[in-house]
Order: sequence, then structure tokens, then C-alpha cells
Amino acid sequence: MFIRNQLEILKTIKELKSKLILIDGSLGFVPTMGALHKGHLSLLKSARKENEILVASLFLNPKQFSPDEDFHNYPRNIEKDISIFSDSGVDFVFMPDEDQVYPKGFSTFINNLEGGVFEGEFRDRHFEGVLTVVAKLINIVNPKRIYLGEKDAQQLFLIKKMLEDLNFDVIVRPVETIRESNGLACSSRNSYFSRKEFVDAGNIYQSLLKVCTLWKEGENDSSRLKQEFQKNLEKLDDMEIQYVEIVDPDTFKIINSLKNIKKSILIVAVIFKGIRLIDNIILD
Repeated sequence: MFIRNQLEILKTIKELKSKLILIDGSLGFVPTMGALHKGHLSLLKSARKENEILVASLFLNPKQFSPDEDFHNYPRNIEKDISIFSDSGVDFVFMPDEDQVYPKGFSTFINNLEGGVFEGEFRDRHFEGVLTVVAKLINIVNPKRIYLGEKDAQQLFLIKKMLEDLNFDVIVRPVETIRESNGLACSSRNSYFSRKEFVDAGNIYQSLLKVCTLWKEGENDSSRLKQEFQKNLEKLDDMEIQYVEIVDPDTFKIINSLKNIKKSILIVAVIFKGIRLIDNIILD
């Protein structure tokens, strides 16, 4: 039985594997890119409850950022992140340098045909980078369970599909989206907003709720539901809607009519005050 003494930070694959091979017990894994927030805390809490050993990774994956995105400006606060990991009961943090994950000559990437739509349409090769790093981290850590947030709905779908298609022996535990007091989904990028912008960004979730209400009142036409979302955000300055779609959670195919549909997901991506945000709401 594993008894935790204190958090250990491991920077190489060899170091991590040499520790884990000596330990018996169920292992939970929470992959992160750092800049931890309340959403990450929920993942860690869920993993800590269910497993004897908890491993988290802290790796800002350059392969999932396209050239015009904010990789170099992405929030970083390693000292704060380590403190959060420790307080959350993490046993081991895997914090590799880029050359550990992508050594010289690395050229193999995982892709999925469904990764070119929605997020993939606006973020070139994003999911290629996500799927590849998640596959590598699972192979390195060898967890029984991996914990992923439901906020990134398409990412969650694609990771589950990859694990199924490639016969990974790992259980996916989706964790409910954690929100700020105004409904804005927790995100590392929320720190970019001024106080007023942060408050106004809460209208995204309020608009999702209005669509949900309209659907519960009997509206089944997807185009009308999407129009309701757009209408509610028109009043905000500097708000650009990149996509609004209703999809099947099991296939991520677009649904045009919700008649006789038991469960669907409304997925959205917007740019507000120059900050790109995604969110979703389940219609069931």
C-alpha cells in the first residue's frame, strides 16, 4: 500500500517510471498545461477520491498551439501550480522539458478525421497536438483512470475515441465544467480580462441557458436555437461568434432537428475582447 510523504516533482520519463514501477495501487492521472484554476481543482479532487496514487502532469504543449496563438503569452505560474498540486494531494508531478516529450527526430503524430471541424477549423493541427501528447503521457504514466473536463467537449470526445480505437486500457472520467460566479466557464485565459470584461463575458453562459430554456419549452429546430444564442450576444461590443452548433455527443455530428433526440450538446466558440473562449451546454 502506497503511503504519501510529500509531493515529488519528476522531470524525466526515466525518473517517473522508476518511481511508479515500485508502487502498487490504482493510479489516477490529471494532465494539465499549468495556470491551474478551479476547474483543475475539481479534476484533482475527483481523482484523489478514487485512486490510491495521483499523478498530474504540467506540460505546456507547444504542438497544440498554431503559429498565431498565444503559446508564448499563455499564463505561467509554476510556483503557484506546485502549491496547488501539493494542497490537492498529488503524489507525483511529471514536469518534463519539451525535449523529453518531443526528442530530436520526433515525427509521429495522431490525428482524427473529426478533428478538422469546429475547433479544428479555427486551430490548425490543434487536435493533432492534443491527441499525440495525451497518448504519450498515458503511455508514460500508465494510469488506471484519466480525468478530463467537460468544458472542452470536442477534445473529450476525440480523446475517448482515440483511446477506444487504439485499445488503450484506461478509464476516462469526465468531470463537470466548473464556473465562475457569473457562469463563465473557468479557464486560464480568463485572467486576461479586466473586471468589467470578465463580468460581461458571463453573458456567454446566460445565452446558453436561454437556449436550453427554449429547447425545454418545445423548440426542436436547431437553426432557431442557434439564432437565440447569437441574438443574446449581439448587444456586446467586440464579440465575434466563430461557431454555434448542436451535435450528437456520441458522434459529434451536427443535428438539424432535435425532435425525438434524447441528448445533444450545444457547442460554441467566441472571441470576446480579443480572448477566445469555448463553452457548451448539454440538452437532455
